[in-house]
Amino acid sequence: MSWQSYIDDHLMADVDGCHLTAAAIVGHDGSVWAQSSNFPQVLFLCTLTLITSFPIFIHFNCLNLRI
Repeated sequence: MSWQSYIDDHLMADVDGCHLTAAAIVGHDGSVWAQSSNFPQVLFLCTLTLITSFPIFIHFNCLNLRI
């Protein structure tokens, strides 16, 4: 199974009426391995901030992303 099929077939799947609005798998180096078609354009700096900040819960203004 590819990372893209994991996004498409599992993460974006409807489960009991609930689903994600967008999903992505990002490597430790900030590269995007797979993403849903409606995932927002990601700035490289934002992915690195996300990776280095996890699991701290913060709001990323550049993506309007909440974890």
